[in-house]
Amino acid sequence: MSNMSFEFRFRKTSLEPWCLALWGGWCFFVFWKFNPHPPEYFNLIQNAFSPLAGTNPASFDQWPQWCFQILKISGTTAGVVFGALRLGGKLTRWLGFQTKNSLMGLSVEFALGIAAVDLIWLGFGFAHLWVFPFLRIFFGGVLLFLVLDAFRRPFRFPRSLPAFPEWPFRLSALGGILYWLFSALHGFLPETHNDGLVYHLGTPVYWLLNHGITDFPNQPHASFPYGGELFLLTGYLFQGPEAAKLINSVVLGFCALASAGWAWEAGGRHSGWLAFSLTLTLPLLVWVSISTQIEGFLSLYLVLFFYFLFQFVSRPAARGDQTLVFLSGLWGGMALSVKYTAVLGLGIGFLLLLRDKRVWKDYFKKKFFLIFGAGLLGIYGIWLLKNWAYTANPLYPYFDSLLGGRKMSAQGFQWMIEDQRFVPTGGEWWNVPWNLLMTGSNPFGFVGPVLMSFLPAIFLFRFKTPEWRWLAWAVVLLGITGLGTTQILKFHAPGIILFFILFSAAGGSAPFSWWGKGAALTAFLSALFCFPLLAGMSGFYCSGGGMWSAGETRDQYLGRVIPHSPYPACRFISENLPRDSRLLIAGDSRVLYYPRPFRADSGYETPFLASLFQKAGNLEQVRLKIREAGFTHLVVNVGEGIRLSAKYPHYDLTSGQWRLLDDYFKRGLDVIYRKDPIVIFQVRQALKETADKEGFDPLLYFSRPVVGFLLARQKGNLEEAEIQRKKILELYPFITRFP
Repeated sequence: MSNMSFEFRFRKTSLEPWCLALWGGWCFFVFWKFNPHPPEYFNLIQNAFSPLAGTNPASFDQWPQWCFQILKISGTTAGVVFGALRLGGKLTRWLGFQTKNSLMGLSVEFALGIAAVDLIWLGFGFAHLWVFPFLRIFFGGVLLFLVLDAFRRPFRFPRSLPAFPEWPFRLSALGGILYWLFSALHGFLPETHNDGLVYHLGTPVYWLLNHGITDFPNQPHASFPYGGELFLLTGYLFQGPEAAKLINSVVLGFCALASAGWAWEAGGRHSGWLAFSLTLTLPLLVWVSISTQIEGFLSLYLVLFFYFLFQFVSRPAARGDQTLVFLSGLWGGMALSVKYTAVLGLGIGFLLLLRDKRVWKDYFKKKFFLIFGAGLLGIYGIWLLKNWAYTANPLYPYFDSLLGGRKMSAQGFQWMIEDQRFVPTGGEWWNVPWNLLMTGSNPFGFVGPVLMSFLPAIFLFRFKTPEWRWLAWAVVLLGITGLGTTQILKFHAPGIILFFILFSAAGGSAPFSWWGKGAALTAFLSALFCFPLLAGMSGFYCSGGGMWSAGETRDQYLGRVIPHSPYPACRFISENLPRDSRLLIAGDSRVLYYPRPFRADSGYETPFLASLFQKAGNLEQVRLKIREAGFTHLVVNVGEGIRLSAKYPHYDLTSGQWRLLDDYFKRGLDVIYRKDPIVIFQVRQALKETADKEGFDPLLYFSRPVVGFLLARQKGNLEEAEIQRKKILELYPFITRFP
């Protein structure tokens, strides 16, 4: 299947061994600089799998329940993935699209299935039919139909698969499979990642509780597209966040199949195996796939987008294939529906495509842009219309000065940009790539040494055909523009995978067997080298050993792993509050596990209560506003609220406003739950005095002086703590004590 479009930049003389030796020396230097003491890190592996001290030992009594949970998670994941493949296969046949590349064909069918499921969710969401019984019956019926249809038209496993590789490639492939299994293992743990709790699953669950897609006040992330999360929501619907996480690991697997298929088509079987291994052992992709972060979706769709554009460059006959044009637009639309950062890939791909003057006539003649736009806007346009309907700005929260509509506060927008690191900071530009790629393990961009090891070697190969030079330029420009946009490396995952495809296609092809074997060995060593670091991150952030050994229950795990966990309070709400309750959540934006409709504060916008007491003149106005909003209960997360207030100081009230707020807590609310760090109040229908003052008003902890006092005391700075204590007494003259 190889087209052999590569050649060594130097002639086959004694120079090649010298270049190989220099590259080997460079790899050793990079590995050594990444960490000069690797044996120490192998002690980190036990942190990922060993139960923490204090958790219960494994109990055989819990194994039946735990095994049932595993079967439920696995069965739900298998059903969703099977359904997506069958739906995608039917759409592929209906569109008349065929590919000789079986691995790419599987990826195309799966990606089409995701798009079909997204459209179903969107249709029901705008019709406000997101009702649990109806959705489960509908998706269950669709799955039953597809299963019965599979008996009539059984799935044919692709015959044209890459042959089994030689030994160095077997080692790297084994590393990739083990990395994927490590990722999948985390699918049997509930979601605890902050982004998943706040918006990746938090926002879709908010919509579920409100029976459809609607405005989510005070949460700007809810205006981002959710093309990846809606597919994960299918697993959540039948089982919960565990199935959503496991499905995310499967998406990583299909992303690896797509990259392997492309490299196999270009450079032969060893190229395919090398690309497969490099994709699966990329630590940052593995890390995002153990939660509900969606960079795996983004990488899959951008790889397909560039692959289809590659067909236009390499095959002039493809320019008249309307199905190919429509699908390339669909991949671009789905990429934008997953993450706005996809615009860099789409823009670069088109700029490089359209610089070839020979294709302009073909494109206009065949209505390329019209058909491509139909594919792109057919799914991405829905998200633009949704934003326009709710905020009057299709790209909210961006470009409000240009497009108008709802405006985000300047301070909140600045905080959001800083959190997403869209403005690069650091040292001189020339050493930014080295500093970023060699930072070691961190949750925002753990690449490992393999990428830096391969960078010089790619310049030793010459790309003979225009299409591969086009892809090489795309990779270079993606890297440059990406670094100029953000230094969170997980957003660069698509560009890194395209580089792996390019390198694998050249280095793994037959004329350069030693280069391919060296690359496979380097990939395996990098995987071996990085796994302890990845396991250490898992042990620190996930610590799932207790659950994996059935020594810890799900409730215990969620109460322990999530900082300032709201989960015990969520269980109380589920068991004690009426189903028509409506919650106002203060001091916490992590909303995934709340079982009743809610409104929660975001770190970027002024909280509801802060805004209310800044404007209200008396308690009766406050009571009426809360009654108009329909809130029946107030949930205050004191611990998380202090943390958020230290970073986003929104509760900037005057002394009189704080007194009014304190009076409302005493006259308008009743405490029904108090367990650190959560306090739950029931909203009274009328204001009245109460003999039980319930101690200190929890929202008073969110003011600047209190937060400053707590931080100073935590750091042992007694002088600063005393300064802040005096400010507290000036701000709160109405309190008799301050703990």
